[in-house]
Amino acid sequence: MFKTLKAIAYLIEFINWLKIALSPTLIGGIVGVLIYFSYPNLVGLAIGVFFGLAGFVLGLIWATRTWKRKGTTNFMSNVHASPDIDELLKPKKDD
Repeated sequence: MFKTLKAIAYLIEFINWLKIALSPTLIGGIVGVLIYFSYPNLVGLAIGVFFGLAGFVLGLIWATRTWKRKGTTNFMSNVHASPDIDELLKPKKDD
């Protein structure tokens, strides 16, 4: 039972790790594609691939550091939290 719960917790951490790692990868890939479409030659391709790989590597580093430091699930819950909106949604007290 506890091994199953640990496996599920690990799977959730891994899925959140993927989410963290894919965001810089996606940004680097988009920048790389835009550069390649602006300069559709070998130099543009090399620069585009560089930006894509740089985003991938930065994503891996960021996700791994986050996992080791405070956990990816904790990080993602802080990212998705919106305390400023929560304050607005609280019922107002009449004085």
